[in-house]
Amino acid sequence: MLHLLVADGGWLHHYEGALDQDFVSSPDMRFRVGLNQLDPGAWWQIAAARMPLGPPQWQAGFSKDTPEELVAAVAEQLLYADDQIDWTGEAHPALREGEAGLQEAADLLLRAGWRETRSADGGRRLESADGLARADLRPQADRFDLMGRPALAIEAGPADAGIPYWQALFTTDAPGLVTSAFVRALTDPAPLHRDPAWMDEQLLIDLDRLSNTDARRHRPPLFNDQGCRPLGAPTPPTGPSRADAARGQQRHLGPPAPADVAPISPCSSRQHPPRR
Repeated sequence: MLHLLVADGGWLHHYEGALDQDFVSSPDMRFRVGLNQLDPGAWWQIAAARMPLGPPQWQAGFSKDTPEELVAAVAEQLLYADDQIDWTGEAHPALREGEAGLQEAADLLLRAGWRETRSADGGRRLESADGLARADLRPQADRFDLMGRPALAIEAGPADAGIPYWQALFTTDAPGLVTSAFVRALTDPAPLHRDPAWMDEQLLIDLDRLSNTDARRHRPPLFNDQGCRPLGAPTPPTGPSRADAARGQQRHLGPPAPADVAPISPCSSRQHPPRR
């Protein structure tokens, strides 16, 4: 992804040898994208500032095993948002005033079939239909808080797993241009292909359990009203398929992917739960 920004956008590449960190900055030095950051909960980080090298107006962070396609969707939106971007000024759409994107993210998730609950303090939680992803929206969050209780936190994994497979965090002023790019990529029904050999064992266990529950729920009756098994009745699945495992990190955390879709590795920052 960093190569894309350098090759297509003329961004500048930097390497901090002492910390083994790579990052790229936009030609006007207002945007910075880094990886291998010190906090595994935000291994990828994006920061945007109104003034070159100034304090960030908004930030986004993604744990190490957030699917790179989702992170790239945000970076590409910054790069291609406007064909006439003036990299020497403040004209970039991601730096405009009053562009906070919480509502845009919520609207996209609701249209994708996510369920919403509200808390007494005004917070909102949206959960995917299969229970494998959640989004917490906090309109009253501190505008500079990325790693504590950020304005928008999205995580993947069963709610009872304790530690998510991956997480994505956005501060209050992250614009709709950015939050909607991530959410559209997340809810895209096209699956992400991965090598099954890289699957995490606990992820497979969790998804197999969910798949078995789905199989029992949709199993056809053994006998019809006449006490006979209907001819040609489909045979219920006897166990989870590898396709079911893809639900753990495919873009749309909903119906199972086609049978030839390889599953995806979970978040390797399992030892570092989100800071809430």
